[in-house]
Amino acid sequence: RDTLLKAVNNGQLARVESVACQVCFSICAADGSPTIAVVDFLINDFLVIEADGDMKTDGTFGEPELITQSERRREKELQNLGLVVLRVSWKSVSGGQFLAQLDQLLNAYPRPAVRPPRAVPPPSAA
Repeated sequence: RDTLLKAVNNGQLARVESVACQVCFSICAADGSPTIAVVDFLINDFLVIEADGDMKTDGTFGEPELITQSERRREKELQNLGLVVLRVSWKSVSGGQFLAQLDQLLNAYPRPAVRPPRAVPPPSAA
């Protein structure tokens, strides 16, 4: 988050107009039931940034193949809403590749005419 905000403040990403963290969207789960997807970052109301660490696929959160399939399905659901999804590793964020990728996407994609509606965040577990 700090890398992104510093780049915006320093003028490195001139096309960034807005940044929101932990934004919710209504999508369908694998079984067709409605669910909420919480994205890491939403830039300019259409560009989703999902940052994953090595633990995502090392077995910590379950079978790596199933995790990857689930993430890909979720990504497709977000794309079907009209969102552009950039999936990055935390290593690429700290290594500088992320800012170049983000700048390239911002130059390649104009703002959408219609912004996907956000969902109401689920109640937090206490």
